[in-house]
Amino acid sequence: MPSDVQMCNMALARVNQGSIASLTESSRAAELCSAFLDILKDQILREFAWPFARRRVALALTANTSSTWAYCYAYPSDCLTALRLVVPGLQKPRHDQAPAYEIGGNGTQRVIWTDLPEAELEYTARVTDLDQTDPLFVNALSWLLAAEVATPLTGKPDVADLCRRGYLQAFSKAAAAGLNEQHYGEPPDGEFLASRGVVPSGYPYA
Repeated sequence: MPSDVQMCNMALARVNQGSIASLTESSRAAELCSAFLDILKDQILREFAWPFARRRVALALTANTSSTWAYCYAYPSDCLTALRLVVPGLQKPRHDQAPAYEIGGNGTQRVIWTDLPEAELEYTARVTDLDQTDPLFVNALSWLLAAEVATPLTGKPDVADLCRRGYLQAFSKAAAAGLNEQHYGEPPDGEFLASRGVVPSGYPYA
């Protein structure tokens, strides 16, 4: 798998802007790649429930109380998107079986309120090492980065538009491959998952 610098050079090649040797070198290309890279990684990770980024963890109770929920848990520090609270014994609970919860904050940290005791969360984690991702994900990320740096580097908004179209196509292929890495024995409820942010709204299941 490519390093961050190699992935950035993929993006720069797509806008015909040469290459960089490091993200800390004194060049406009390196400055822009460094400014955008981490936030774009998080953005793309939040847009789909990538299998390589899926985690499950038993949540830690906090001392916070709520007048409407029985329990308050700490939001995992590496969590980018909470996908669902796990129902023991059910791989894919129906909508009416899924435990209710609410994401909020207590002034110092993010929390999860729910009535479920000993809650376990399935979530999309922040993944910074590209070696832990997927080649199709890296390809989509490079197109998205190219779209962001294109106008500042080339002064041509139409180049950025072309890169955004490349990103959408690459994202669709990567997401379709991700969906093929899971099977629940029945068709997923596309509208419900889309409403919870598991897939982009309107994205068709394969």
